[in-house]
Amino acid sequence: VVVPVPDTGKASADAMAFALGIPSVEGLIRNRYIGRTFIEGGNRADKVRLKFTPLPEVLQGKKVLLVEDSIVRSTTLQSLLRHLREQGGAAEIHVRVACPPILSPCFYGIDMSTVKELFAPKFMADKVPTVAEQDAMARALGADSLFYLPVDAVARCIDLPPERLCRACVTGEYPTPAGEQMYQLSLRNHASGSGDGRTYESPTEQPLLCSVNDNGRT
Repeated sequence: VVVPVPDTGKASADAMAFALGIPSVEGLIRNRYIGRTFIEGGNRADKVRLKFTPLPEVLQGKKVLLVEDSIVRSTTLQSLLRHLREQGGAAEIHVRVACPPILSPCFYGIDMSTVKELFAPKFMADKVPTVAEQDAMARALGADSLFYLPVDAVARCIDLPPERLCRACVTGEYPTPAGEQMYQLSLRNHASGSGDGRTYESPTEQPLLCSVNDNGRT
């Protein structure tokens, strides 16, 4: 069965199930009174147990294709996979990610600003993950397998040219000088072991630059 991580993975899971000709089922019930574990931080493992309820009557003994929209820090997903096996009774869990590996922090409004907190870069030698690297990620997560969406599919699936999109978090190529400067600062902080805390709150060697692109965005 194909099981989405609600609610972020549902559209991708339904499309995958349609293409494969197998059922897309609701194997996880989401508690909507629990906030975003990605944003809130803290003990995400405990919050995941409260946030998602696996359904054994759907998952018991099944090979599960678990579809997630992205993997950033991986803490939430690791806890969820244990939950699916222990409470849901899933026989196998194969993670499919509807996003390329997150390789670089975002400095344009998403709360991930350091290299240290990202999951994928710890395993990857280049920008495109090999099968062996994805296997290593799967073992670290506790999954039976793991595959990401390739980078070139991001623009293709929404029918826009790549140059129209900011893909900095999946390519490491920033559309503004300020973004590139923050990335280099984040890399230096990570290399020196001082990668804790938000990069944009770290002291910089020179003033941050701003630029305006053709769309008027800063």
